[in-house]
Amino acid sequence: MIAASLFPTGLTLSLAPFVQQPFMATPMANPSPSKDHRSLAEGLDSAELAGAQAHTQGMRRRSSRHRASRLWDRESPPVASGDRTVVGPRKESPAQNDEMRTTVMMRNLPNNFSRDDLLHLIDSRGFSGRYDFIYCPIDFRTHASLGYAFINCVSPQDAVAFRAAFDGFSLWGTPISKVCNVVWSAPHQGLECHIARYRNSPLMHESVPEAYRPVLFAEGARVEFPAPTKRIKPPRQGTERMLV
Repeated sequence: MIAASLFPTGLTLSLAPFVQQPFMATPMANPSPSKDHRSLAEGLDSAELAGAQAHTQGMRRRSSRHRASRLWDRESPPVASGDRTVVGPRKESPAQNDEMRTTVMMRNLPNNFSRDDLLHLIDSRGFSGRYDFIYCPIDFRTHASLGYAFINCVSPQDAVAFRAAFDGFSLWGTPISKVCNVVWSAPHQGLECHIARYRNSPLMHESVPEAYRPVLFAEGARVEFPAPTKRIKPPRQGTERMLV
């Protein structure tokens, strides 16, 4: 017997059932055999077993990342044509707090709301001169609002007041059942951040109507957006050029 020549007598006896008897399939009534039993039944040595376990764990991690990516895609609001920066779910960063943030995102706006409609609403609620940036993304195909907007307030205190005033707002002046939701903008916060984001954006191309672009204000008056620092490409969706 090979086992008798390689192992002590006591060990030979303990391994004899596995050496001499063929492996029997696990009954269906017990679908989850122990790890030790599986390793012996499958004939894996310690290195092979470790490799198999590592492979399984890697597959589980990749599956988890894939599910998280799909969840992100479902929760993300649409992106305006010409704006190449994807707007993801609005998660508030623990590194920031209400004393620092100035940019908010208004969601669930009426799709027939233009930028001028939104400006009129904001000013009528006592916020004239209390914001310096606004952008209302527009669908370049339907020419309708995408239902959300970014507003940067001049101070963190104004931003907190803005959230309190418009979160839950529904008095649109038309029979629309939408209820506004206001959250902190993420990851972009602050006026300088938004200027840097948009000054070289395809949104600033000459083919884009002025009403579709982000705008700046100073003390309640409209001011020019800083000039681009490089050549601006026309807006495209995939390979198709928009607004032509």
